[in-house]
Amino acid sequence: MQDLQTTLVILVIMTFCGILIAGSTNKVVVYFDTNDLFISFMPWGSFFIGMLLVNIYHHGNETLDYDNLSFMQSLFFYLSVAASIVFLAWSIKLSIMHNRSIGIGLVVGLFKILSSLLGVVVILGQISSILDRKSSLKDAFVAVFIIGMLVWLGKKLINGEQVYISKGWPLPRYET
Repeated sequence: MQDLQTTLVILVIMTFCGILIAGSTNKVVVYFDTNDLFISFMPWGSFFIGMLLVNIYHHGNETLDYDNLSFMQSLFFYLSVAASIVFLAWSIKLSIMHNRSIGIGLVVGLFKILSSLLGVVVILGQISSILDRKSSLKDAFVAVFIIGMLVWLGKKLINGEQVYISKGWPLPRYET
């Protein structure tokens, strides 16, 4: 069982690196445009907002009991889960559509979902370290550098037009 887990972790890391390289060299469309990038972060954003609203409607000093939520708390919880699922499906649909392949689109879509989750966790951790009273100026510079690298990488992976041009595909026309 341990060997299977190790093999799966190695496979996921290799796939992650492969898509990162393929996206950086314009072999596959990772994010067609900034809207596509935004949509891939929205599952986590909508869930975060929903959990924030659940906590805002929490009364008292006791720990939040998810088995005993009020109507409004339950409503916000289920709406945020539903919105997250819609955004997850939308992100994968865009990957399939922009790569013109179900297989590649599914793999790239999963990459987008996992990398956006990783990005959110890293960015929140870095912001937390900046806001920590015990952090030094060096810690703040490291956090800003890491966030800057993630922003640069995100911009680098917005490559839809370049991939379409390099493959000779006509650019999609969107009604405005």
